[in-house]
Amino acid sequence: MNETATTQPEALMPDLMGVELNGRWIVGERDMKRPGESGRNFCLCYTVTEKGHSEQPYFLKALDFYRPLANSKNIVADLLPLLERFHFEQRVLDACKGSDRVVTAIDSGQYTPPGEKIPIPFLVFELGTGDMNRHLASNAVDFTWKIQAFHHIATAIRYIHGRDIAHQDLKPSNVVVFQKHSSVADFGRASWKGVAGPFDHEVFPGDPSYMPPEFRYGWTVESFERRRFGADVYMLGAMGVFLFTGLHLNVIVEANLADEYKPSRWKEDYQKVLVYYRDAFYRALDDIKARLPANNVSEELTHIFTWLCEPDPMKRGFIRFGKVEPTDYSLDRLVSRLDYLIGESIVLARVAKDNE
Repeated sequence: MNETATTQPEALMPDLMGVELNGRWIVGERDMKRPGESGRNFCLCYTVTEKGHSEQPYFLKALDFYRPLANSKNIVADLLPLLERFHFEQRVLDACKGSDRVVTAIDSGQYTPPGEKIPIPFLVFELGTGDMNRHLASNAVDFTWKIQAFHHIATAIRYIHGRDIAHQDLKPSNVVVFQKHSSVADFGRASWKGVAGPFDHEVFPGDPSYMPPEFRYGWTVESFERRRFGADVYMLGAMGVFLFTGLHLNVIVEANLADEYKPSRWKEDYQKVLVYYRDAFYRALDDIKARLPANNVSEELTHIFTWLCEPDPMKRGFIRFGKVEPTDYSLDRLVSRLDYLIGESIVLARVAKDNE
């Protein structure tokens, strides 16, 4: 089956529902963007099934070149950077294969609808039960599950950093929840040390809502590790905060920051505002700690958030002793510690159940 695509009323890109791709996949229903969700600016998403295996759905990301090129005066010049972004993401995904904590493509290709000249490149991924935003909104998960998810995400970031790749856009909507684990997805904004990428010119290529504070104040460092890996480490800590509290770290820190020290107002060097920002950061941590269960595991999690989200990237890292080196971004010790905290949390849960 290879049906003629029909145009959707709300988009220029032809609808792919019912189309066969690569002689292997049958495109199903469109996965619509939810209100308030970020991302999906240049793609449409669908569920797909493998021919002869309709009971097992997968996830299709189809690049939408139709909308950005609708008013283009030079299609070739405008299409080239979009294709380069797609090709770069393919290369990054290939380099990141080997860990189930990272969502990588299981197939890719391009499809040109009948009567059209513009191709639709696509990637096929395993389909989870939803992203972290959706999962937490619709499921009751316990404290141990959250530590396990945090451990999985930390493991993913450690894995890709070991391949000299920085994610740069770590946020709840880019973490996919599967039946037995959580995995980091969407490498469209990644940076790769030593490999030219489409977003290398951007100081911070990810979602501005999750931007580490140094970038919000216009301050960066030359070192790839401190600039790119340091941003991932901060966003990893902020992800942990969201997992356990549902709060967005940047929002609660800024709520504790006097107006004159906020990024929109501050015009001087970042180093001069650090003392005020750090004070607001520690007050935000008090709020975070108050929302966690009163136990030793929560105490250690608060310390972890403190280390990972330290406002100064020159001091950011896990369990620091003396001078902080870029190797502190390796996250080895963090992954080991979270593994230990999972066991501790399980014990606490059993004790609590026995005391009921």
